[in-house]
Amino acid sequence: MLRDKDASHSRFLAHPMPKLVYIADQLHVLPIFKALSAEFREQVTIGEVRRSEFAVFRQYGPDALPSFLQVVENSQGRMIALLAYDFTRSNAMSFASIGFFVNLAAKEWRQIK
Repeated sequence: MLRDKDASHSRFLAHPMPKLVYIADQLHVLPIFKALSAEFREQVTIGEVRRSEFAVFRQYGPDALPSFLQVVENSQGRMIALLAYDFTRSNAMSFASIGFFVNLAAKEWRQIK
């Protein structure tokens, strides 16, 4: 989980790989996101933000929960979302669907870098 108080959020932002942020209300990480983190650990960095970590949560300002965003730093040093995963689609919580989004995010990041 990304927090300001233990500097995990700062370490996440400093990581030189594409960044994806899962934002939710849950008290624990869903198994599918643990599996995605393991499967794509060489391609992307996946962080988790909970609404209870307000200082970090407000930096991403999701429109709805849960949200899964690809984020990059803009020229002013603020994080902005480039892509957002659509959890309203049918079969949205499948590993294949979310894995496709992770691959797409990694490709998009490489194109802008």
